[in-house]
Amino acid sequence: MKARVLLIAASLLVGACSKQGMVDFAISGAHRPGRAPAQVAPWGGETYRVLAGDLHCHVSPPDHPSHVTRSFEQTVELARSEGLDFAVLTPHVWSRFFESPDLRQLAVAWQRQLEKDIAGQEGATTLFIPGFEYSDASWGHVGLSFADVERVLQDLPVKEAQSHPERFVDAWVRHGGMIVLNHPLQTPLDSMFSESKADLSFRPYTAPGPFPEEINAFRRHAHGLEAFNLTASRLRDRWILHDAEAGLRSVLHLLDQEILVQQRMIAATGGSDSHGSQLRATLFVLARDKSRESIRDAIRSGRTCVRDPLACTLMARPAGGGVGVVAGGSLTGVSSIEVMVQGSDAELIVNSQVVSRSISSTPVRLDVPAQCSVLRARSGQGFSGPIEINCPFASARADGAAQGR
Repeated sequence: MKARVLLIAASLLVGACSKQGMVDFAISGAHRPGRAPAQVAPWGGETYRVLAGDLHCHVSPPDHPSHVTRSFEQTVELARSEGLDFAVLTPHVWSRFFESPDLRQLAVAWQRQLEKDIAGQEGATTLFIPGFEYSDASWGHVGLSFADVERVLQDLPVKEAQSHPERFVDAWVRHGGMIVLNHPLQTPLDSMFSESKADLSFRPYTAPGPFPEEINAFRRHAHGLEAFNLTASRLRDRWILHDAEAGLRSVLHLLDQEILVQQRMIAATGGSDSHGSQLRATLFVLARDKSRESIRDAIRSGRTCVRDPLACTLMARPAGGGVGVVAGGSLTGVSSIEVMVQGSDAELIVNSQVVSRSISSTPVRLDVPAQCSVLRARSGQGFSGPIEINCPFASARADGAAQGR
């Protein structure tokens, strides 16, 4: 009750009860991630750099100033001050914009303006990547990035998009684009805050079908689920539900289920969903270098952790020795494994259940099921992405990569 009173009082003082003033105040006290380890090298495996970033960051323009109060220049400064290595800019774009010639043209113009702003930076420490949030009030919100929207649309005539909207999703992936299902379980809450009353969930996870074909295609092709949404974590979970990890735990559980159901790797991702003057690193990736291509590859491969970077040091190998893997990796044909998290004590989680605890930088032996399972770790306030254990689809993916497929 005291926390609610403080939030109400602050909202009266900040921006004359402005909506964004209240949200900014709520986020201002959010957890600030610790220093990321410089690199992770798992027991003879490939060495990776740990990069801090944000996959869900709004900016005005293109977003309307009544909705997003932070300009590109302010975004650059905030990202620098928060130590972000990369950020994906995600202005809202209308659902099925690809069916309208006028909306297509506007979406392309917005992306070109973002690219121009990004190219005009001098001495910036943050790598900015243009993207957008596909915003469907009826079915859900999807983060799209790492593809050129104009080239995607050139590959999909308007009439074809109108009759087969799911082909936009296919074309996005074909052109190297990435798909993240944003705040997938953010259903309405009955509270005094209007922001919490909207249904922003991805409906295939929260409502009965049938669903539009493009929505089914987004789920089928999604490279990641937004496990940690900073704004939802603070405004909903912390201030309304009084459980700062409620949404995070729910989405990670969903992620484990989706990997097993869809039989493929899906990454745990994070985004600030920032519309105002607060920003944080929410996603950490294990990348080969600081480049768009390497960041994209890390996320699509599942080499991620969210909320805090120490969980990125999770590594596993077959018991008795062998080459280790990090989040996004897989181990097959094993009955027991060795697991370690460097620099911090950790909880070890298999199929959403805590099965053991580890002491900082000390290997723990785990017996694992013969059937396909998902291993994750919690370290401090951070959660790692998944390692696949005894999953046939992981073996097929590795064989395909080895053969150049």
